[in-house]
Amino acid sequence: VGQSAFYRLTDNLHPSRDSSLTPRTKPGRRIGYDFCFNVPKSVSATWALTGDEKILWAFRKTVWQTMEEIEQEMQTRVRRDGANHDHHTGNMVWAEYLHYTTRPINGVPDPHIHMHCFVFNCTFDEEEQRWKAGQFHDILKVAPTYQATYFSHLASNLIEIGYPIRRTEFAFEIDGIPESVNKKLSRRTKYIESLAADLGFEDKQKAKLGARTRERKRDEQQLDELRRGWADWLDADELVAVESVGLNNQAVPERELEQEDIVESLRNDEWSKRADTRETAESKGSDSDSHQERHRPWGPHLLVSLSANNAVKAAAAQLFHFEAVVTEPRLREAALKLSYGRATPQQIREAIQKRPELVERTIEGRTYITTHEAVKDERFLVDFARKGRGAKRALGLFTLSMAGFRLDAREKEVLRELLNSKDRITLFKHTGPSRRPELSRAAMTSVQESGHKLFVVTPSTVSARQAEQDYGLDRVFTVNQLLDDEMMPEKLKDWGMGFKLIWVEDAGRLGTRSVSALARLAKETGARILLSGDSGRARSQERGDPFRVLRDEAGLTSVEYNVMQEKQNSLERALQTIQWAGGEASLRSLKDAELVHISGEDTLADDAASYYIEQHKLGRKPLLVTPGIRTMGRLIKAVRTKLRDKGILKGRERSVLQLRPCSWGDSKKRKSESYRKGLIIEFHQPSRGFRSGDRTRVMGVDSTGGVWVWSRFLTPERLKLGHSSRFTVHTVNRAHLAVGDRIRVTRYTRAALGRPLRSNSVVTVNAFNPRGDIVVDGMRILNRNFGHFEQDYVTTHYGLKGRRVDSVGFIAEAGEYAMAEAKDVVAA
Repeated sequence: VGQSAFYRLTDNLHPSRDSSLTPRTKPGRRIGYDFCFNVPKSVSATWALTGDEKILWAFRKTVWQTMEEIEQEMQTRVRRDGANHDHHTGNMVWAEYLHYTTRPINGVPDPHIHMHCFVFNCTFDEEEQRWKAGQFHDILKVAPTYQATYFSHLASNLIEIGYPIRRTEFAFEIDGIPESVNKKLSRRTKYIESLAADLGFEDKQKAKLGARTRERKRDEQQLDELRRGWADWLDADELVAVESVGLNNQAVPERELEQEDIVESLRNDEWSKRADTRETAESKGSDSDSHQERHRPWGPHLLVSLSANNAVKAAAAQLFHFEAVVTEPRLREAALKLSYGRATPQQIREAIQKRPELVERTIEGRTYITTHEAVKDERFLVDFARKGRGAKRALGLFTLSMAGFRLDAREKEVLRELLNSKDRITLFKHTGPSRRPELSRAAMTSVQESGHKLFVVTPSTVSARQAEQDYGLDRVFTVNQLLDDEMMPEKLKDWGMGFKLIWVEDAGRLGTRSVSALARLAKETGARILLSGDSGRARSQERGDPFRVLRDEAGLTSVEYNVMQEKQNSLERALQTIQWAGGEASLRSLKDAELVHISGEDTLADDAASYYIEQHKLGRKPLLVTPGIRTMGRLIKAVRTKLRDKGILKGRERSVLQLRPCSWGDSKKRKSESYRKGLIIEFHQPSRGFRSGDRTRVMGVDSTGGVWVWSRFLTPERLKLGHSSRFTVHTVNRAHLAVGDRIRVTRYTRAALGRPLRSNSVVTVNAFNPRGDIVVDGMRILNRNFGHFEQDYVTTHYGLKGRRVDSVGFIAEAGEYAMAEAKDVVAA
C-alpha cells in the first residue's frame, strides 16, 4: 500500500477522493487494529538458512486464507430509523507489511518471518451504500480460534510444498530441524526470558518487557549478509540437518502463478476475482495438487496429528467434561489444535456437523453446542426434582435439643425453614465468608433424632477432611467414592427404617453430571438429597450449574442463609465489591476497610511471615494464599525462618523428596511429547511390567515417540501410554523439613508404621528416625521418600477450595492480584 493512501486512511479520508471515508470523525477515534501473524521458529530458521522462497509463498497464502475468513465475519452497527443492531458486511480494508527479522540484539537480529495486517476501522455497508465504522467485537472475541485456523492453514501449506511437521504443545515445528537450531536463532526470546527471570516477572508481563527492551532496527544489513552470520552460529551437523529437510520439496509453479494473479487482482481492486482465481489454480488436476496429496505429509509422521473426526471427538470430550455448553468457535479452536497438518479448518467444520453426540443451537446469531448426554442429565435431574416437590414429609423437627447449639435468631429461623422442607431435593444455599458449621450441625442432629439415616458426602477429599472436623464425623466419602461403589445402592436400601438423606456438603463445586448421578442413586434407593453450598462463590470443576437448573427449570425454592445480611461490616462490603466490581475498585474498598498492607518488593515475604507468626501467637490456625507459584516458594521459606527463630522448628533441616503432580488429563498423558527425562511415574493400577503402587522414573523419549522408563528390574521398559488412566505423572522437588513442621498429605499414604493417612490430612513432624524416615502425629512413621505432601503454610488460590482456617492472609505482588479470580479472593 502506498504511504499517501495509508496516511489518508488513518485520517479517515478516502484514499483516492477528496472526501471523508466514514460519516463521522470523532476525536480519539480508534484508527484500526494490528493483526500480527508469526511463524514457528523452525519455519523462520529453514527459510533463513536455505533461502527457500516457497516458504514465503506458503506463509503469505496462509495469511490471505486467514484474513479471508476473518473478513467474512466483519460487521457494522445499524442505527438508522431507531434501529439498534449489528449486521454482516463481509468486507474489510487492511494493509500488509511483511518482516523477516526480530528486533536486533547487540545490533544483529534473529530470523523471524511475520506479517502485520493493519485493519482500518471501516467497512462498506451494501444496504446503506456507504462506508461506516467497523464492529470488531465478535472478531476479537474469537481471536484464539482464528489463531488456530491460521496455524492449521500454515501446516497444510508447508506440507503441500514438502516440509513435514511435528505438533508441539502450542503449535508445531518443521520435523527434522534440531531444537538446538531453534534455540540458537532465538536470542531475543532467550534475552527477554532471562531478564524476566531476573526481575521476577510472570508470563503475562513478558510482552511489555519485550516492548521496553527493543533496539532500533537497522536497515543497512542485507539478508545475504545476515544469512552468512546466522549460518556461522550453527555447527556442521545442524547445517546439514536444516539443508536435508528441504531436499524433498516439490516445485509449485502453478502456485507461484496463482500468487502473481492474486497480487494483480488486488492491485486492480477486482475483489470478486480473488476467490475464483484460487479455485481455478487449485483445480488444475496435477497429481501433487490432489486433495489427498495436499494434506498428506512427506514421509512418516513421528507424532501424528488427529484426523478431523478424531480431533473433534477428542476436543469435545475435553471441553464437555467441564462445561455443559460451549460456543462453536471454541470447539473448533480445540479441534484445530489437535489436527495441525492433518485436517483443514473446513474439514473440522464438517466433522462438527457430522458428530452424532453433538447438539447445535443458534441464539442471537451465535452458535452454541452441547451434547445429548448433557441434555439427558439435565432433563432427568429436572424431572426428578419436579416430581419430588412436596412429596415427602419434613426433614426434621425443631426440638428442645436445638437449644444446645449456639444459634442466633436468624439462624434459628433458617433452621426451621430447612427442617420443614418436604422436597425430594432440598437446596440449602449459604453465602458469605464467615459461615459457621454450627447451623449445619444442628440440622444434621435434628435429621438423625427424627430416626432418619444421614449420609454426608463432599466433592473432594479436602472438603471431606474439613467436614469430618466440623461435624465430628468418623468418615466422610467423596461423591466419586459414593457413585463408584457398585454395592452402595444395596447398602442404602438395607440401611434400616426411615428415609435416607444424602447430605452433599460444599455442593456448589459439583456440576450437573454428578448431581444427576446422585439423583439416579436416590431414585433407585428411595433416598432424598440435600445440596448445601454456595454456587455463586465456588467454582464447579465439571459442567453445568445444578443450583441454577433446579431453581430455574425445576422450580425449587432454596433455603438461603446470607451471612452478609447479619454482619454488615467493612469486610463484608469489601468482599461484595471484589465479587461484583473487581480490579481497582476492589483494592480501594479493601484499603478503605484498612485490610490492605502495602509492602516493598524486598520486604513482602518477611511482612507476610510476620503476619503468620502474629496469628499463630494468638492461637489461631493461619494460612497464607498467593496466586503466584514463584511467590509461594519465597513465602514458605520466610515463614519457616520465622518459625525457627521463635523455636517452633527444632533440630537440623532434613532434605526430603517432594513430588508435585503435573495435573495432566488422560489426553496429555497419551502424548509422548509431554514427557521429559526425570519425571516420576506412579501407578495406581497395574500396567505392563508394573504393579499398583510402583514408582519409576522417565529415562527419555526416542525418535519414534516411545517413552522409556526404568522397570522394576532396573531395565529399560517402554511406557504403555494407552494405560494413561492407570498412572499419574509428577515432577521431582526437594523440600526441607524439621521437627515442628506442619505438612498436608496430598494423597492416600500407607505409613511404614501406624495407620494410613488419608488425602489432605494435616499432621505435624515430631521426629526423624535414624534412617531419616518422618515420625508424625499418632506415632506414624512415613518413608522419607513418600513424597506426597505440601508444607501447610502457604497455598495458591486454587488450593483454598473446601478448606476452613481461622485466619487468611492474601499475598500478591504487583500484577499478581489480577491473576486470582474474584470468586477465589472472596473464598479467602
